[in-house]
Amino acid sequence: MTFVEIFNPAVNTEGHLNDEDISSNGTTVYRLREGIERFTITDINNPAASARAQSEIVVMFDTVSAIVSQFSHVPAGANTLYMDGHVEFLRYPSEFPASVAWAKTSSDALSLFQ
Repeated sequence: MTFVEIFNPAVNTEGHLNDEDISSNGTTVYRLREGIERFTITDINNPAASARAQSEIVVMFDTVSAIVSQFSHVPAGANTLYMDGHVEFLRYPSEFPASVAWAKTSSDALSLFQ
């Protein structure tokens, strides 16, 4: 399943994103909101697990691409904001969003707009 196939139902007829969770072909993408981390933990009664989950959910990040001219920090890595508010600089290649797989996906998506 491609990125466009998953997110196509999220766009309404005016071209705006819907403000709700997206479900398509058995895949659910949850809207980022307070408490969303509870879907990533197994013991909902453990507050430490919820705090740890917030520190692992990526909210925003710099552009990472397989094409050097599209890279925000050529080609060192990406500043990454997490749900708990902390920011880390992730060196390329490492984990998402500074991974090789995401860089290839990102460059493919960015090429659609050029």
